[in-house]
Amino acid sequence: MNILKTTTHSARFLQKRGISALKSRVVSNKPTARLYSTSHEAPKEGSNVPWAIGSLLVFGPILFKLTSPPPSKKKAAIEQHVEQENKTEEPVEVAVPVVKKVQKPYVLVGAGTASFAAAQAIKEKDPQANVIIIGEESYSPYMRPPLSKELWFSEDPNVAETLVFKDWSGSERNTVYQDISKYEVIKDASGSDLETEKIKLLLNKSVSKLNVEDHTVTLNDGSVIYYNKVLLATGGTPKKLPSQTEDSNVTTFRNIKDFQKLDKIAKDGAHIAVVGGGFLGSELAVALAHRSGKENLKVTQIFPEEGNMANVFPGYLTKWTTSRVRKIGVDVKDKSTVKSVSTDKETGKAVIHLGNDETLSVDHVIVAIGIEPRIDLAKEAGLEIDEKRSGVVVNAELEARTDVYAAGDMVSFHDVQLGRRRIEHHDQ
Repeated sequence: MNILKTTTHSARFLQKRGISALKSRVVSNKPTARLYSTSHEAPKEGSNVPWAIGSLLVFGPILFKLTSPPPSKKKAAIEQHVEQENKTEEPVEVAVPVVKKVQKPYVLVGAGTASFAAAQAIKEKDPQANVIIIGEESYSPYMRPPLSKELWFSEDPNVAETLVFKDWSGSERNTVYQDISKYEVIKDASGSDLETEKIKLLLNKSVSKLNVEDHTVTLNDGSVIYYNKVLLATGGTPKKLPSQTEDSNVTTFRNIKDFQKLDKIAKDGAHIAVVGGGFLGSELAVALAHRSGKENLKVTQIFPEEGNMANVFPGYLTKWTTSRVRKIGVDVKDKSTVKSVSTDKETGKAVIHLGNDETLSVDHVIVAIGIEPRIDLAKEAGLEIDEKRSGVVVNAELEARTDVYAAGDMVSFHDVQLGRRRIEHHDQ
């Protein structure tokens, strides 16, 4: 297009020059130089010479292109080869199998309420989290309060096996939080790397060592689990009487097996003594008294305080509580201490020796005088211990050390309103 414009402009320019020269010659009658002519004659008016030149310039290249022979096959091949080399090669995608790595687990030491609640909270926040609950018992996490309360009010003769009860609102519930089929049950530490969406459950195992520097827990079989974060919820060990020895007639009440054992004993007019006037002792005394109407039981409660729940309630409320317990049939021996318990070889019964030289013969003795927080694991790991309250010291977020937490009966926590405290209780 640029060539066409230039050629047209040139042709017009030459035409104008020719006309101007002709006019000059006529006026001056002087000879002038001939334009674009080899003849001695002057160019005639209306000549097509300039237009022919312009057309040649415009259409010449086109005619040359159309009439020129095709390129040789060799040259075409070379051009094609060069064109292919100049092309950019596209990368070829190769499918690589994705290997999913199981993350380090959240290890929850203890299979009680605290660990179960923690596991649920972790899974709610991160459904893919690797969570392991380690418990010494053969049961999955369960509630302890029904063992001394609601289960004793069930009309089901097989309640010790089903562990199903009705709460105070009439709703049917199970002492075990959820069926064991809802967990991924593993047998040893090697299961910590198992990929599963379920909460992992390692039963009949205990943790013998915690290494906060290496982020490891060592099981009682010597195997090791590397943790992401660890929660110590080891609870407590039932306290024993000062002179208490291993005796089949004496039970320190704490777990499901203790409930099942007492359920078999509390029948056919048995005489059962409950030592302890706190929450657990008073609850058991009342529960057994409720069954006495059906099984003709005799229940005696022994404690050194002035009344039931004296360490918790004010004096006037303690007196009222004690009177209510006596009213339902419990023989309450307040201000009494147990010096020792022995077994009568002739009768096979337990003989309780009281501080006032009184003796009491019963079929079975239940010791419910509180618990000692299980802090040995934490203490050996170098965690801070509250000597006054006998618990692992944690902050308001239940953190004892980086990536190490503690909860439940064995923790001394900071309450923003009441200060530092330790509680052996939870609301169901």
